[in-house]
Amino acid sequence: MKSLNLNTVLASVSWDQFEPEEGKFDYQLIDYLIENAARNNLKLVVIWFGSWKNGQSSYIPLWVKQDTKRFPRVQTADGRTIETLSVFSDESRDADARAFTALMKRIGAQDRNQTVIMVQPENEVGIFQDIDYRSEVLKKYDSQVPKALMDYLTSNKSTLKEEVKSIWEGAGSKTSGTWKEVFGNNPQSKEFFMAWHYAGYINHIAASGRKEHNLPMFVNAWIVQKPDDLPGVYPNGGPVSRVMDIYKAAAPAIDVVCPDIYLPNYKEIYAQYYRKSDNPLLVPESSLDPARAFVGFAEFDAICFSPFGIEDAVGDVLFSASYGLLHELMPIITEYQGTGK
Repeated sequence: MKSLNLNTVLASVSWDQFEPEEGKFDYQLIDYLIENAARNNLKLVVIWFGSWKNGQSSYIPLWVKQDTKRFPRVQTADGRTIETLSVFSDESRDADARAFTALMKRIGAQDRNQTVIMVQPENEVGIFQDIDYRSEVLKKYDSQVPKALMDYLTSNKSTLKEEVKSIWEGAGSKTSGTWKEVFGNNPQSKEFFMAWHYAGYINHIAASGRKEHNLPMFVNAWIVQKPDDLPGVYPNGGPVSRVMDIYKAAAPAIDVVCPDIYLPNYKEIYAQYYRKSDNPLLVPESSLDPARAFVGFAEFDAICFSPFGIEDAVGDVLFSASYGLLHELMPIITEYQGTGK
């Protein structure tokens, strides 16, 4: 990583590795990451593979996987249960939060040099269907939209993302009612409902961790691939730009909503996620194209550009030279960042 002229590494810690037995934590990996990053004068961003990664629950501990009653799973429209944890479970949320909080406590105790600078709780959350079809979830969907969300929409009406604003106004701009009444009986209404609950789940985990060691936190999105894709084609409920306002309302403990970008129209995607008032551009995953970094820092005040699978760039002279130039430019970039110059 040093040979590539990086200043920061994003590295993951998974729940199954960290808490192989309930209440017993394995600190080896996080200690190793902090120690070696500090030794090499690198900063570290920790990614928590907790309840979900890429819309699935592959990295939960065995004791969670085996107990489907205590930790319920998503149900499909035809009544099948899949392996993905349901977001509508306080038991799952609280177990995840206890582990994450233990991780943050360990970081606070071990990180004497402020090596760890940010944390990402969960990874590309959401489900590949329109809603979780468990009966108790469908009852929630037929209930009132939370007042906190209605208050946010009302007070921020002039700056809302168009995808939320147009759906709300199209249903009559109501200030109360069920999800169907406020947003209509449509796929977007279900997406807003799912996003609210994913954001609330993650916010609980993030807030709990920040009480132990208060670091900036962000969430990343498996982004919309095509403009006409419906929620469920991409992970439904995840922090895509369309529902940024839902996340801002439900998750105050999360500082940034971020895109993982492998599509060629990256400038357009940058613009969708960069909001000067409350959402800086942070790209935690992208293809190995240094031009994307230059554009991000120069035109969108980016605070991070992190290609995925960075080890594949080792030996790539163009990449290392580009990052070397970015390193030289850093004092100028930071001086003028946010000034419009």
